[in-house]
Amino acid sequence: MISTRELYEQASMYVLNLLDDEERQAFEQAYERAAPAVQSQIRREMLRHSDIDDILPNVPPPPGLKRKVIDAVAAIRDAEARQRIARSVGPFTVALQRNVSPIWRAACIALLAGTIVLGFSVHRVSDQFRSIQIAETEGGMLTTVLQSYGARFLDSMLSQEATLVSFAASSNPAPGAAQASLLVDKNAAYLLHRGLAPIDGGYRLVVLEDDGRIGATLAQIQSSGGHGASPVSVEIPAGVRLAIVPYTARTAADAVLVSIVA
Repeated sequence: MISTRELYEQASMYVLNLLDDEERQAFEQAYERAAPAVQSQIRREMLRHSDIDDILPNVPPPPGLKRKVIDAVAAIRDAEARQRIARSVGPFTVALQRNVSPIWRAACIALLAGTIVLGFSVHRVSDQFRSIQIAETEGGMLTTVLQSYGARFLDSMLSQEATLVSFAASSNPAPGAAQASLLVDKNAAYLLHRGLAPIDGGYRLVVLEDDGRIGATLAQIQSSGGHGASPVSVEIPAGVRLAIVPYTARTAADAVLVSIVA
């Protein structure tokens, strides 16, 4: 049974086609059972995200895209494991050892074979990621985040424990229809934003107190007005309201975007 809060969180992922078949079916059933007022707000949230043309692919995602991403990440991890094994064998060991034992000779041959396999695997994974990036449209936010954070972001995006916090315009919206979402995993969090107008000092992701004061600062945000992604290195308290405010803001009235809390 999907709660109202989960409906809001999954609305953006539904539009971005990040849900599998079972999750999409559960979302649609929960949406049909929701109250008309909740359905209306979810439709507005989905419409807001469906207007992010640079994020959404120009064509339907190719079949098996999610599995392709998972396989690519697994291949990278395997390559990293092979590199650790290669680094554990000093490069000058063979030159310094005059009387090489058959066991050591066999290990060197195995290492050489592993290096060849590793080079082929890296080349294949590179081609896979290139095709994934093209499928998700060049220059989009997902491509930008992958280039900056790579497998770490993919781990969070594909995690079953990850949640997506959406933001809506406040009573003091920024020009240009600014938009933002916060991807939260148990080990990492990433703030994805678009359309935040460039200002002196940039912005902050903050906690909003119940009395309207601005609480702790969770991340600093620099924006050029286009796509952007900022890692959040501190733990995000559960059940709090979040906001994106100018760096010099002092009260909630200065907020540009506020989180949607069910």
